Amino acid sequence: MIKRKNTSSSFNTGFNLLELMVVVAILGITALIAIPNMSRMVENSQLRSTVNDFSTALSLARSEALTSGSGFVNPVNLGGGASFANGWCVSTAANCAPAIRVFPALTGQTVSGSTASIQFNSRGELVGAAPTITFTPTGCAPGTADRARVIQVEPSGRTSIDSGACV
Repeated sequence: MIKRKNTSSSFNTGFNLLELMVVVAILGITALIAIPNMSRMVENSQLRSTVNDFSTALSLARSEALTSGSGFVNPVNLGGGASFANGWCVSTAANCAPAIRVFPALTGQTVSGSTASIQFNSRGELVGAAPTITFTPTGCAPGTADRARVIQVEPSGRTSIDSGACV
């Protein structure tokens, strides 16, 4: 005799409403924790990208100085004064003409420190005082440790990038 399986069992497979509500609550709590951390990660990534662009501009100007005799990283002047926040350009002259490469204005960051052109001589050495330039995420409270990036150009022309406090 063949036994048939009872298809009218007393339990159903699947999720009930209470289980579904618990899962949704756990996902909501996880999202509340993850979203602020995600925005800080994006902010730090943008800051790193900006600092890397500035470091690239310094290296390009130094390389140009070795080949042509002088190289500059100039802050862009938009009428309200020259500032690296307005962008910067690499050229063989102090006025961005002719520009070898132009970098866009900052978005989401502030810059402080030197606003003067950075010049390298034919040996790749820095001409003038050694500048320190600090890039800070917008909205970073002053004194907050390790959120800003500080670029120091040494007299030899070498650059260093360190973490610093927000200004």
